[in-house]
Parts: sequence; structure tokens; C-alpha cells
Amino acid sequence: MAFSVKDFLARLNWRQVVIHALAFWFFMHAFETLYYLFNLEIISTFKASGNSTKKLLEEQEVTVEDLSLFLIWQTLSGAIGWLTALFLSIILSVKQRWFWLNVIFSLFLLLLLLRVPVWSYTKHLFYYPGRLFSNSITEFLINGGLLLTLGLLLFFLKPINRFIERGAFHLTTSSDEL
Repeated sequence: MAFSVKDFLARLNWRQVVIHALAFWFFMHAFETLYYLFNLEIISTFKASGNSTKKLLEEQEVTVEDLSLFLIWQTLSGAIGWLTALFLSIILSVKQRWFWLNVIFSLFLLLLLLRVPVWSYTKHLFYYPGRLFSNSITEFLINGGLLLTLGLLLFFLKPINRFIERGAFHLTTSSDEL
């Protein structure tokens, strides 16, 4: 069975690619934000430190190893977030009978978006609701929960899925329309 470029292009759905890439982004930042809940001591030290970070870290007995592990796991938690979103996207695509390569294009789009500096500033817009609270636990729960909820809505909200289903790119095959 031959698979032509025309068939390939007909199955691409740019609505799914863009919406799922955004969902990946929300998942990635949700997992990073929720990870902070496991390191409240380090976070609190940095929040309270001002210019005397080194002194406060020594007083709190936070070691270089603790800081290194914090940074490594913070990065890994973001990767775990987009891997989770990738897994959900694949399951949803199979269930909805959408072309599975749309998911791969979503991942590539996410990686491209992460190279654009504007997106690193955009995440701070979603951190404002949690900043209304002085308690770090509440702040991270609200921010992480908001980001995760937005990502889940992009995957599972019926109007969004209907919007995706209507968006497949269809090439005209009739000679009358050419």
C-alpha cells in the first residue's frame, strides 16, 4: 500500500499540532511548579534572602549538593511534564483516530517555542494568581494546578476536540476545483 505525500498532507491537522503543543507547554510548567512543593526549604531561603543568599543558605544548612539536585530535578520535572502530555496526546489521538504524526509535530513545535524568549516570560503571567498568597505551598498549588488544568482542558474539552476534528487540511482532488 503506497502512502503518498498528498495522503500525508491530507492527514496533517495543524489545529491539533498547535493546541497539543500548547498543552505540552502547560504540562511542562505545571510539573516544574508542582515540583517546588518538594523543596520549600530552598525556595523559602531564596525568597527571604535578598542580597545575602550565601549567608542564609549556610544558616539553613543547604549544601551545594542540595542546590544541584534541586536544579537537576526542576529541569527533569519539566521533561516529565511534557512526556506525560506526549503520552496523553498519543492516547487521545489513537482514541479519536487522529493521525499519530500530528503528536510528533506538536512536540517539535513545543521545542521550537521553547527557543523563543517570549515564551519564558509568558509563563510568569500564569504565576500571578498564586502570588496573591504569601504562603509558598498555596502559591505553588494554585499556580501548578492552574497550569495543569489548562493543559488538561486543551486535551479533553469537547469544543476544543470538535475544533480539532474540523481542522484537517484537505487537498482538492477534483479537476473542477483546480
